[in-house]
Amino acid sequence: MKHLGIIVMKFNKTKNYSHLLIPLILSLLLNCGETHYILKEDTPPISEGFFGFRWTTPMSTVETEFQKQPGVNVVSELNRANTSCFSGANFLGYAISLSKFTFDGKGLNTVKLVIKLDSSKIEDVFYSLKENLTNIYGGVTSTFGIRKHNEPPDYLEYFSWTERRLELKLMPHNTVEINAYRDSPHFKAITNN
Repeated sequence: MKHLGIIVMKFNKTKNYSHLLIPLILSLLLNCGETHYILKEDTPPISEGFFGFRWTTPMSTVETEFQKQPGVNVVSELNRANTSCFSGANFLGYAISLSKFTFDGKGLNTVKLVIKLDSSKIEDVFYSLKENLTNIYGGVTSTFGIRKHNEPPDYLEYFSWTERRLELKLMPHNTVEINAYRDSPHFKAITNN
């Protein structure tokens, strides 16, 4: 809005262009729609959003836009008042079994991507995703691992980036999970709910 004031001042100093103000204001308002909500890149900076959506994206926009991806289906039995779930999406070249978006009053709050594979591919996919996420978001900031018999799926492994706002987890039952958060879970208050 500061820019609008500068434009008005310049108009007033030269000639009277007040008849242009209404179309200019309407143009600014009409152009402030979906582009503020949807990022066209697949991997925006985690501070702005994740999986192509800004953290300010409302639930209705995610539901409308995400279904435009080829092969994406709504998983209605998992949907809640503040949750939208989909199957059939792709992320960094891998098929996603479940994409779960949660929302609050500010818009998109968390994104969970679940990849289920057979045991012969799970480690390769996990470490490939780690490498791809590191190339996009920088170095890993924390790690954790529990190995039992050194064979999947009997161990857990965890990597995170940017104050734990992005997490990659290798879970039991041949599952890889990626979680992205609008705010760092590291700094959230503990509640007894």
